Amino acid sequence: MSFWIAAALMLAACVFLLLRPLLRTAAETEARDHLNLRVFRERLAELDGELADGRLDAGQHAALKRDLELAVLAEVPETGSAQAEAQRRPGVLMLLVFLVLPVASLGLYGKLGASRDAEHWQGLLSEPQDLSRIETAIEQAGQAQDADAMGEALLRLRALLRQEPGNGDAWYALGRAYVGINEAEAGVAALAQAYRQSPEDLAVIVGYAQTLILANEGKADAESDALLAKALSLNPKHEGALMLQGFSRFTAGRYAEAIAAWESLLAGRPEDSESRRLLQTSIDEARRRMSPQAAAGDIAVEIDITPELRTRIGTTGRIFVYAKAGDGSPMPLAALALSPGDWPVRVSLGDAQAMTPARKLSQFAAVSVGARWSPSGQATPQSGDIEAQSPVFDRASQQAPVKLVLSQIRP
Repeated sequence: MSFWIAAALMLAACVFLLLRPLLRTAAETEARDHLNLRVFRERLAELDGELADGRLDAGQHAALKRDLELAVLAEVPETGSAQAEAQRRPGVLMLLVFLVLPVASLGLYGKLGASRDAEHWQGLLSEPQDLSRIETAIEQAGQAQDADAMGEALLRLRALLRQEPGNGDAWYALGRAYVGINEAEAGVAALAQAYRQSPEDLAVIVGYAQTLILANEGKADAESDALLAKALSLNPKHEGALMLQGFSRFTAGRYAEAIAAWESLLAGRPEDSESRRLLQTSIDEARRRMSPQAAAGDIAVEIDITPELRTRIGTTGRIFVYAKAGDGSPMPLAALALSPGDWPVRVSLGDAQAMTPARKLSQFAAVSVGARWSPSGQATPQSGDIEAQSPVFDRASQQAPVKLVLSQIRP
């Protein structure tokens, strides 16, 4: 009803705008005629006065009066015709506007508009929607690749969110559905809403991070990294977060971190399982891609930890590995961060991990390397961190991996 009221008001406004100049023209024509008649009467009175005063004789008066009458008569046909036309046009056009415009508008709306869709949407808003049924419908539509059924399920899901805008589960379902139909950007927007509603839900956190990476052409950014770090702080063994972290690190060329994430998943896989075989294949490929870098002058580093401390930290926190110039400068030349996994952890440091383009590892002959485990995951050293540091060595002559054992607890 509100739609039709608004449509009627819009039509009325259109009619008024169309008729206003026509009505104004007729009024102006009538005003001009009244002015001409008044001027004629005033001039005739002046001639009669001049005759009475003796300024005109009877012949002159008659001639001037006749000229005045002829001038008025000369204008009457044109003026009268224009006036009649002006009076007829608004009436005819008003009839056309009032009949043709609404009929044409309604006809076009019926053909080109979406009245049925609007009625269907209003009907969905008035019905109670069930999230579990909608999720089942989305799953079935996806399996059958039925675009119409998927569209109807998404419409019902949006209707549910209009009814319950704070329903985090519904926002999550909408985001995952968008991902399923390759609309990653819409999925990001929906999952951002889900995350606002449920910021501690691991499924939401990981799903949001995954969708951000998909929308960014498979590359992690600061936001997705922060989400994955949060998920792993809540559950260091979360398989989805670890798998996604490994994938994002691999695509970014950070192979050591990808290996660390994937190796932490191997322990939970049976020896003869397909999932373990796929993980191992990915790890082997990451190691293969690392080897040319190490042969080009990078420093291979092997990090282990004492048995008692290994039990203490498990897979929590973050490991920071870095290389510094041998002159004692505190700023690292290269650094990377990774999650604890199966020990020992093997990484490679080179110019690809440079902290600044102005100071690269390859520019320094004498260097040292160090590693630090941080329970808080903070890059800044803090009390309670566990560290290891190598002596200064000549980078060119270092053939074997530099071995570090985390054993020193920072006071």
